[in-house]
Amino acid sequence: MIDFNQTVEINKVYPGTFGGAVFTALILGDKKSISFRASNKILTKIPNTGEYWHVKGQYIITADYGQVIIVNSATLRPLPSSALVGRLLIKHPAFRGFFLGKKKVSKLISEIGEFSLVHLLNNNNYVAIGDCIAEVIAKQLCIRWNKLKEETEVATFFAEYGFDSILAAKIYKICKFNTVQRLKNNPYSLISLANINLKTLTQIDKAAFLLGIPRDDPRRMAGIIEYILYKKLDQGHTVCALEDVKFELKQLKLPEIPAPEECVIQALKSKSTCTLEKENQVYLQSIGAAYIEQSVAFQLNSMLSTPSPSKLSQIV
Repeated sequence: MIDFNQTVEINKVYPGTFGGAVFTALILGDKKSISFRASNKILTKIPNTGEYWHVKGQYIITADYGQVIIVNSATLRPLPSSALVGRLLIKHPAFRGFFLGKKKVSKLISEIGEFSLVHLLNNNNYVAIGDCIAEVIAKQLCIRWNKLKEETEVATFFAEYGFDSILAAKIYKICKFNTVQRLKNNPYSLISLANINLKTLTQIDKAAFLLGIPRDDPRRMAGIIEYILYKKLDQGHTVCALEDVKFELKQLKLPEIPAPEECVIQALKSKSTCTLEKENQVYLQSIGAAYIEQSVAFQLNSMLSTPSPSKLSQIV
Protein backbone atom coordinates (compact mmCIF):
# COMPACT_ATOMS: atom_id res chain seq x y z
CA MET A 1 0.00 0.00 0.00
CA ILE A 2 1.10 3.56 -0.72
CA ASP A 3 1.33 5.95 2.24
CA PHE A 4 -0.43 9.32 2.26
CA ASN A 5 0.79 12.24 4.41
CA GLN A 6 -0.56 15.65 3.35
CA THR A 7 -2.52 18.71 4.41
CA VAL A 8 -5.83 18.82 2.52
CA GLU A 9 -8.79 21.17 2.10
CA ILE A 10 -12.07 19.47 2.98
CA ASN A 11 -14.56 19.49 0.11
CA LYS A 12 -17.59 17.30 0.86
CA VAL A 13 -18.35 15.35 4.04
CA TYR A 14 -20.61 12.32 4.56
CA PRO A 15 -20.84 11.57 8.32
CA GLY A 16 -21.22 7.93 9.36
CA THR A 17 -24.26 6.71 11.28
CA PHE A 18 -22.16 5.69 14.28
CA GLY A 19 -19.38 8.26 13.99
CA GLY A 20 -16.52 8.58 11.56
CA ALA A 21 -16.99 9.91 8.05
CA VAL A 22 -16.27 9.58 4.37
CA PHE A 23 -15.07 12.84 2.88
CA THR A 24 -13.48 14.25 -0.24
CA ALA A 25 -10.65 16.76 -0.13
CA LEU A 26 -8.08 18.57 -2.23
CA ILE A 27 -4.34 18.47 -1.71
CA LEU A 28 -3.14 22.08 -1.57
CA GLY A 29 -2.41 23.25 -5.11
CA ASP A 30 -4.34 20.38 -6.73
CA LYS A 31 -7.72 20.49 -8.45
CA LYS A 32 -8.52 16.77 -8.35
CA SER A 33 -10.59 15.62 -5.38
CA ILE A 34 -9.50 12.55 -3.34
CA SER A 35 -11.79 10.29 -1.28
CA PHE A 36 -11.02 9.48 2.36
CA ARG A 37 -12.55 7.05 4.84
CA ALA A 38 -12.06 7.59 8.60
CA SER A 39 -13.53 5.52 11.44
CA ASN A 40 -15.03 6.93 14.63
CA LYS A 41 -11.84 5.87 16.47
CA ILE A 42 -9.83 8.27 14.31
CA LEU A 43 -12.07 11.34 14.11
CA THR A 44 -12.74 13.21 17.35
CA LYS A 45 -14.90 15.64 15.36
CA ILE A 46 -16.48 15.50 11.94
CA PRO A 47 -14.58 17.72 9.45
CA ASN A 48 -16.36 20.70 7.93
CA THR A 49 -16.26 21.92 4.35
CA GLY A 50 -13.48 24.48 3.90
CA GLU A 51 -11.36 23.30 6.84
CA TYR A 52 -7.75 22.21 6.49
CA TRP A 53 -6.72 18.87 7.96
CA HIS A 54 -3.41 17.04 8.05
CA VAL A 55 -4.17 13.45 7.10
CA LYS A 56 -2.06 10.31 7.27
CA GLY A 57 -3.18 7.00 5.79
CA GLN A 58 -2.85 4.45 2.99
CA TYR A 59 -4.27 4.26 -0.52
CA ILE A 60 -6.51 1.30 -1.34
CA ILE A 61 -8.50 0.42 -4.46
CA THR A 62 -12.23 -0.29 -4.01
CA ALA A 63 -14.65 -1.79 -6.52
CA ASP A 64 -17.32 0.90 -5.97
CA TYR A 65 -15.30 4.07 -5.40
CA GLY A 66 -11.93 3.41 -6.98
CA GLN A 67 -8.96 4.87 -5.13
CA VAL A 68 -9.70 5.68 -1.47
CA ILE A 69 -7.40 6.67 1.40
CA ILE A 70 -7.98 4.85 4.68
CA VAL A 71 -7.20 7.44 7.35
CA ASN A 72 -4.87 6.53 10.24
CA SER A 73 -4.74 9.99 11.77
CA ALA A 74 -6.37 13.34 11.03
CA THR A 75 -5.74 16.67 12.72
CA LEU A 76 -7.45 20.00 12.20
CA ARG A 77 -4.87 22.55 11.03
CA PRO A 78 -4.70 26.37 10.84
CA LEU A 79 -5.26 28.29 7.63
CA PRO A 80 -2.09 27.46 5.61
CA SER A 81 -1.95 30.93 4.03
CA SER A 82 -3.84 34.19 4.33
CA ALA A 83 -4.36 33.92 0.57
CA LEU A 84 -6.90 31.16 1.30
CA VAL A 85 -9.05 33.18 3.71
CA GLY A 86 -11.68 33.90 1.05
CA ARG A 87 -12.18 30.19 0.29
CA LEU A 88 -12.58 29.44 4.00
CA LEU A 89 -15.13 32.21 4.59
CA ILE A 90 -17.18 31.14 1.57
CA LYS A 91 -17.10 27.38 2.15
CA HIS A 92 -17.10 26.82 5.92
CA PRO A 93 -20.59 26.38 7.47
CA ALA A 94 -19.56 28.46 10.52
CA PHE A 95 -19.75 31.56 8.32
CA ARG A 96 -23.24 30.95 6.99
CA GLY A 97 -26.55 32.24 8.33
CA PHE A 98 -25.72 35.90 9.04
CA PHE A 99 -25.77 37.46 5.57
CA LEU A 100 -22.09 36.99 4.76
CA GLY A 101 -22.24 35.88 1.12
CA LYS A 102 -19.70 35.65 -1.68
CA LYS A 103 -20.13 39.31 -2.66
CA LYS A 104 -19.38 40.56 0.87
CA VAL A 105 -16.36 38.24 1.16
CA SER A 106 -15.05 39.52 -2.18
CA LYS A 107 -15.57 43.10 -0.99
CA LEU A 108 -13.64 42.42 2.22
CA ILE A 109 -10.70 40.96 0.30
CA SER A 110 -10.63 43.65 -2.38
CA GLU A 111 -10.90 46.59 0.07
CA ILE A 112 -8.95 45.25 3.07
CA GLY A 113 -6.66 42.64 1.54
CA GLU A 114 -6.26 38.99 2.54
CA PHE A 115 -3.33 39.42 4.94
CA SER A 116 -4.84 42.46 6.67
CA LEU A 117 -8.24 40.77 6.91
CA VAL A 118 -6.76 37.76 8.70
CA HIS A 119 -4.90 40.14 11.05
CA LEU A 120 -8.11 42.03 11.87
CA LEU A 121 -10.05 38.80 12.41
CA ASN A 122 -7.38 37.36 14.69
CA ASN A 123 -7.50 40.54 16.78
CA ASN A 124 -11.31 40.64 16.88
CA ASN A 125 -11.27 44.09 15.27
CA TYR A 126 -14.84 44.09 14.00
CA VAL A 127 -14.95 47.90 14.09
CA ALA A 128 -12.33 48.16 11.32
CA ILE A 129 -14.02 45.38 9.33
CA GLY A 130 -17.30 47.23 9.88
CA ASP A 131 -15.99 50.07 7.69
CA CYS A 132 -16.38 47.68 4.76
CA ILE A 133 -19.54 45.73 5.65
CA ALA A 134 -22.31 46.23 8.22
CA GLU A 135 -20.83 46.26 11.71
CA VAL A 136 -23.36 43.72 13.01
CA ILE A 137 -22.19 41.25 10.33
CA ALA A 138 -18.53 42.10 11.04
CA LYS A 139 -19.04 41.42 14.76
CA GLN A 140 -20.64 38.04 14.12
CA LEU A 141 -17.85 37.21 11.66
CA CYS A 142 -15.20 37.88 14.31
CA ILE A 143 -17.05 35.80 16.92
CA ARG A 144 -17.27 32.79 14.63
CA TRP A 145 -13.73 33.22 13.29
CA ASN A 146 -12.21 33.25 16.78
CA LYS A 147 -14.23 30.24 17.89
CA LEU A 148 -12.87 28.26 14.93
CA LYS A 149 -9.37 29.69 15.52
CA GLU A 150 -9.47 28.55 19.16
CA GLU A 151 -10.50 25.02 18.19
CA THR A 152 -7.80 24.86 15.53
CA GLU A 153 -5.06 26.12 17.85
CA VAL A 154 -5.96 23.50 20.48
CA ALA A 155 -5.89 20.69 17.91
CA THR A 156 -2.56 21.94 16.53
CA PHE A 157 -0.97 22.23 19.99
CA PHE A 158 -1.96 18.70 20.98
CA ALA A 159 -0.77 17.28 17.66
CA GLU A 160 2.59 19.08 17.86
CA TYR A 161 3.29 17.72 21.34
CA GLY A 162 2.09 14.20 20.61
CA PHE A 163 -1.08 14.13 22.68
CA ASP A 164 -4.14 12.03 21.92
CA SER A 165 -6.66 13.85 19.72
CA ILE A 166 -9.45 12.60 22.03
CA LEU A 167 -7.86 14.57 24.87
CA ALA A 168 -7.67 17.63 22.61
CA ALA A 169 -11.41 17.44 21.90
CA LYS A 170 -12.18 17.08 25.61
CA ILE A 171 -10.03 20.04 26.62
CA TYR A 172 -11.57 22.24 23.92
CA LYS A 173 -15.03 21.57 25.36
CA ILE A 174 -13.85 22.52 28.86
CA CYS A 175 -11.67 25.55 28.04
CA LYS A 176 -13.35 27.98 25.68
CA PHE A 177 -10.78 30.78 25.37
CA ASN A 178 -7.00 31.35 25.37
CA THR A 179 -6.58 27.60 25.87
CA VAL A 180 -3.19 27.12 24.22
CA GLN A 181 -1.54 30.01 26.07
CA ARG A 182 -2.85 28.69 29.38
CA LEU A 183 -1.54 25.21 28.57
CA LYS A 184 1.85 26.62 27.59
CA ASN A 185 1.98 28.52 30.88
CA ASN A 186 1.32 25.31 32.79
CA PRO A 187 0.88 22.05 30.85
CA TYR A 188 0.51 20.21 34.19
CA SER A 189 -2.94 21.81 34.51
CA LEU A 190 -4.07 19.02 32.14
CA ILE A 191 -3.82 16.63 35.09
CA SER A 192 -6.90 18.13 36.75
CA LEU A 193 -8.83 18.48 33.49
CA ALA A 194 -8.76 14.90 32.22
CA ASN A 195 -8.45 11.29 33.31
CA ILE A 196 -4.66 11.14 33.18
CA ASN A 197 -2.73 7.88 33.08
CA LEU A 198 1.03 7.39 33.34
CA LYS A 199 1.47 7.51 29.57
CA THR A 200 -0.25 10.90 29.34
CA LEU A 201 1.64 12.19 32.40
CA THR A 202 4.90 11.26 30.69
CA GLN A 203 3.75 13.10 27.55
CA ILE A 204 2.85 16.18 29.62
CA ASP A 205 6.29 16.04 31.24
CA LYS A 206 8.00 15.88 27.82
CA ALA A 207 5.90 18.77 26.50
CA ALA A 208 6.70 20.86 29.59
CA PHE A 209 10.41 20.29 29.10
CA LEU A 210 10.16 21.28 25.42
CA LEU A 211 8.29 24.42 26.50
CA GLY A 212 11.23 25.37 28.73
CA ILE A 213 9.83 24.32 32.12
CA PRO A 214 12.75 22.96 34.21
CA ARG A 215 12.62 19.68 36.11
CA ASP A 216 12.58 21.46 39.49
CA ASP A 217 9.86 23.93 38.56
CA PRO A 218 7.12 24.32 41.21
CA ARG A 219 4.46 23.68 38.55
CA ARG A 220 5.99 20.30 37.80
CA MET A 221 6.31 19.30 41.46
CA ALA A 222 2.73 20.30 42.25
CA GLY A 223 1.48 18.53 39.12
CA ILE A 224 3.19 15.25 39.99
CA ILE A 225 1.63 15.25 43.47
CA GLU A 226 -1.74 16.03 41.95
CA TYR A 227 -1.34 13.08 39.55
CA ILE A 228 -0.69 10.70 42.47
CA LEU A 229 -3.77 11.95 44.34
CA TYR A 230 -6.00 11.61 41.27
CA LYS A 231 -4.63 8.13 40.69
CA LYS A 232 -5.60 7.24 44.26
CA LEU A 233 -9.01 8.83 43.73
CA ASP A 234 -9.59 6.56 40.73
CA GLN A 235 -8.91 3.64 43.09
CA GLY A 236 -11.58 4.90 45.49
CA HIS A 237 -9.37 6.80 47.97
CA THR A 238 -10.38 10.43 48.50
CA VAL A 239 -7.35 11.02 50.75
CA CYS A 240 -3.85 9.54 50.81
CA ALA A 241 -1.44 9.29 53.73
CA LEU A 242 1.59 11.55 53.36
CA GLU A 243 3.98 8.62 53.59
CA ASP A 244 2.07 6.75 50.88
CA VAL A 245 2.31 9.78 48.60
CA LYS A 246 6.07 9.91 49.13
CA PHE A 247 6.31 6.19 48.37
CA GLU A 248 4.28 6.54 45.15
CA LEU A 249 6.46 9.48 44.14
CA LYS A 250 9.59 7.37 44.39
CA GLN A 251 8.01 4.72 42.16
CA LEU A 252 7.24 7.14 39.31
CA LYS A 253 9.42 6.60 36.27
CA LEU A 254 9.99 10.24 35.39
CA PRO A 255 13.40 11.91 34.98
CA GLU A 256 14.94 13.97 37.79
CA ILE A 257 12.04 14.11 40.23
CA PRO A 258 12.92 16.48 43.11
CA ALA A 259 12.81 15.37 46.75
CA PRO A 260 9.35 14.19 47.85
CA GLU A 261 9.21 16.74 50.69
CA GLU A 262 9.85 19.61 48.27
CA CYS A 263 7.18 18.33 45.88
CA VAL A 264 4.62 18.21 48.69
CA ILE A 265 5.53 21.75 49.81
CA GLN A 266 5.05 23.10 46.28
CA ALA A 267 1.73 21.25 45.90
CA LEU A 268 0.46 22.87 49.12
CA LYS A 269 1.76 26.30 48.04
CA SER A 270 -0.05 26.01 44.71
CA LYS A 271 -3.28 25.25 46.60
CA SER A 272 -3.97 22.30 44.30
CA THR A 273 -3.55 20.08 47.38
CA CYS A 274 -4.62 20.37 51.01
CA THR A 275 -3.91 18.43 54.21
CA LEU A 276 -6.08 16.55 56.66
CA GLU A 277 -4.81 15.52 60.09
CA LYS A 278 -6.50 12.66 61.89
CA GLU A 279 -5.28 10.41 64.72
CA ASN A 280 -1.74 11.79 64.49
CA GLN A 281 -1.64 10.94 60.79
CA VAL A 282 -1.20 13.51 57.99
CA TYR A 283 -3.19 12.93 54.79
CA LEU A 284 -3.10 14.74 51.46
CA GLN A 285 -6.14 15.43 49.33
CA SER A 286 -6.67 17.12 45.97
CA ILE A 287 -8.52 20.41 46.40
CA GLY A 288 -11.25 19.25 44.00
CA ALA A 289 -11.99 16.13 46.04
CA ALA A 290 -11.90 18.16 49.27
CA TYR A 291 -14.40 20.68 47.89
CA ILE A 292 -16.78 17.93 46.75
CA GLU A 293 -16.59 16.14 50.12
CA GLN A 294 -17.18 19.38 52.00
CA SER A 295 -20.19 20.23 49.81
CA VAL A 296 -21.72 16.77 50.27
CA ALA A 297 -21.16 16.92 54.05
CA PHE A 298 -22.81 20.35 54.20
CA GLN A 299 -25.87 19.11 52.27
CA LEU A 300 -26.20 16.00 54.44
CA ASN A 301 -25.94 18.02 57.67
CA SER A 302 -28.51 20.46 56.31
CA MET A 303 -30.91 17.59 55.54
CA LEU A 304 -30.38 16.00 58.96
CA SER A 305 -31.00 19.29 60.77
CA THR A 306 -34.28 19.92 58.92
CA PRO A 307 -37.24 18.54 60.93
CA SER A 308 -39.24 15.87 59.11
CA PRO A 309 -43.00 16.54 58.78
CA SER A 310 -45.01 14.29 61.06
CA LYS A 311 -48.14 14.39 58.91
CA LEU A 312 -48.81 14.12 55.19
CA SER A 313 -50.84 17.34 55.37
CA GLN A 314 -47.69 19.24 56.34
CA ILE A 315 -46.10 18.23 53.02
CA VAL A 316 -49.04 18.99 50.74
